[in-house]
Amino acid sequence: DGGNQVAGIVTDVDTGLPIPGAIINIPELEGDILKPRKTDSLGYYCRLLYPNQTYTLGASAYGYDESNIINIVNSLSGPTTEDIQLSPSPTYNLTFNLEFPDGGNTDPQLIILNSFRSDTISITQGEIINLPQDHYRLILTTSEYIPKVIEIDLVENLLLSVILHPKVVVWEE
Repeated sequence: DGGNQVAGIVTDVDTGLPIPGAIINIPELEGDILKPRKTDSLGYYCRLLYPNQTYTLGASAYGYDESNIINIVNSLSGPTTEDIQLSPSPTYNLTFNLEFPDGGNTDPQLIILNSFRSDTISITQGEIINLPQDHYRLILTTSEYIPKVIEIDLVENLLLSVILHPKVVVWEE
């Protein structure tokens, strides 16, 4: 009996292409043990549901706006099909103005964290990176300077001025 499940495909509203790795969120099913599921390489998802209960389902993916919440009343009449379309998020430029006070300049690494992924890239002074609208934690690290942690809500083009402070060794007599 396939009555107690919801399944579907998550696609890009503009291209119609499937979105792999989209997060399918059903708060009524999730807790310490059950975590949100992700779509497979073809954008497909499937969740088992308890009969005769109402669920709320949402989808989200990196680079996309979250879906509207879909209400599902799970009946025994057959599996529920819910295909979901996501709209691409706007993207914004993040420009880095890096200052190295003592003139040193090791290759800075930028760790980019958000709710979907973490990436590490090398950046240079004046570099511009383009990211989807989201909340980010940025960690700028180099071998010679103290790491800098920056939290941003990227909702517009942004110039980020960062003064890096050398790692100082203090000698105690």
